[in-house]
Amino acid sequence: SDRIVQIYNGIDLPAFARPPRQGRFLFVGRLEAVKGVDVLLRAFAKARKDYPDITLTILGDGSQHQSLRRLAAELGVLGGTSFRGRVGPQQVLDALVDCDVLVIPSVWPENLPTVALEAMGVGRAIIGSRVGGIPELVDDGVNGLLANPYDEHRLAEHIARLASWPELARRMGEAGRQRVNTYREDVFAERTIELYESVIHDVRGDRSSGPYCSQADTDRSVV
Repeated sequence: SDRIVQIYNGIDLPAFARPPRQGRFLFVGRLEAVKGVDVLLRAFAKARKDYPDITLTILGDGSQHQSLRRLAAELGVLGGTSFRGRVGPQQVLDALVDCDVLVIPSVWPENLPTVALEAMGVGRAIIGSRVGGIPELVDDGVNGLLANPYDEHRLAEHIARLASWPELARRMGEAGRQRVNTYREDVFAERTIELYESVIHDVRGDRSSGPYCSQADTDRSVV
């Protein structure tokens, strides 16, 4: 295990971030069961009873597109929900800049969602599921809020909380923007190069060299 190295994805951070407005929530991803968009719609409907002006934008397409539109209609929130289909990277970034909160309601483990890093890069709070790599990015109560998968009640509470407290959403977004520097492209490239150099040293038999050699390797090289 001391030879396992974890290197996070790197992203090109945007040069600006617009201060968030109030009540604009965003989902980006495939419209498939594992993404939990149906859970999000039910949570959104609950929160909208108390905050009828909030909106939800859904970017992405998939096998559940039509069934999710029908669900939104049944829940009475189709008027506040915008299904925009599949869009390009620039449209995703524009939507992140235009929203207040990104929601990642996945019910199946995600690795390290790039869209979460992008949201942090533009200073947006994140509401996410406590699955996979999402809790590694979202520090609950610091740069976002977490809920267990399928927990539409807690998800609704989180949506309502940030809808009613825009200053909290702003502070969480700023905390995320500060934290995302760890995931810059140059940091990713630097650590990847260091890893390859360490592996080359290992192959050559010089295991005491390189930033990823273990203490045990160093001890053996001294002996």
